[in-house]
Amino acid sequence: MKIVRLTENYIKDFEGRTVVAIGKFDGIHRGHEKLLGLLREYGRQGYVTCVFSFESSLNAFFSGEKASLLTTEAEKEETLRELGVDILANYPVNSKSVAVLPEDFVRKVLCSQLGAGIIISGPDCSFGARGAGDLALLEKMGAECDFRAICVEKVTETFEEYNKYTQENSGECAEADRGSLQGCQDYGMTQQDFPVEISSTYVRQEIVAGHMEHAAYLLGKPYSIEGTVVHGRKLGRTMSMPTVNIVPESDKLLPPFGVYFSKIYIGTAEYSGITNVGRKPTVNDTPAVTAETYIYDFDDDLYGENLKVELLKFARPEMKFESVEALKTQMAKDLEKGRRYAGI
Repeated sequence: MKIVRLTENYIKDFEGRTVVAIGKFDGIHRGHEKLLGLLREYGRQGYVTCVFSFESSLNAFFSGEKASLLTTEAEKEETLRELGVDILANYPVNSKSVAVLPEDFVRKVLCSQLGAGIIISGPDCSFGARGAGDLALLEKMGAECDFRAICVEKVTETFEEYNKYTQENSGECAEADRGSLQGCQDYGMTQQDFPVEISSTYVRQEIVAGHMEHAAYLLGKPYSIEGTVVHGRKLGRTMSMPTVNIVPESDKLLPPFGVYFSKIYIGTAEYSGITNVGRKPTVNDTPAVTAETYIYDFDDDLYGENLKVELLKFARPEMKFESVEALKTQMAKDLEKGRRYAGI
């Protein structure tokens, strides 16, 4: 997959007309997959497949707040590469780029820089200064710039689909610290709220609530954290429970601090495990957040290796224990529950 940065001076450096999917693509959920499926269909007809996205968070730029992403840039690139996308076009987010008039954005960026023959978007797409560009403008400018605009309707979730998860997991987060910014929420939607559009906002809501199995359904895959294994205090090893630590990227959205049943990928190999996301208050006095994982039936040295940890199900909230011995007792219980969950 070719990655291009759509700076003001970028000139198209590849051959062929493109089919361009435009969007933020945070999370790459089931709604995005519908749009990307159509993109690949046109790719099979000879178009160069291109995903237009943003180099950094628009919400963070306009709000001034820290980004909280479902998908880091590296994760987005990995997913789109696996889907067979030919080009990922990243648009810079700065005061000059967000002030470009919608008509100029279509002519220069989509048509001249990307060579769009087909542009695919959702019904609520917006672009250009103050987000004034929309699907109607794309359709209007299609004849002028020789491209076709296609709208892909939203994917929705029915009450029956949603209810499947609430029946299994209702109350799973009841003990979590509700005062925390990462605190859990109970399922609170009713049948009248459905159907619900599957969006990054909806997925984010479910992850912040600790509803990992429901989030996996919305995403089409379990929510994951990736990182390089770093040295910890090696306390787990002294308790015959060796663990590995990764530090999530600062802009990665994290679920409630607590213990999760997990699946770990090391290269092409996969293992079952149990992961604590948080600050480990019993043994730490620093604000650093880590994902600490015990991998079942595995004891190799992984320092410096890259790990992907899928968070499958919330098991319990993070707690501060009175002693390391009390922590060890609880960890043994957690590990046994995790084995049962994984069927090992």
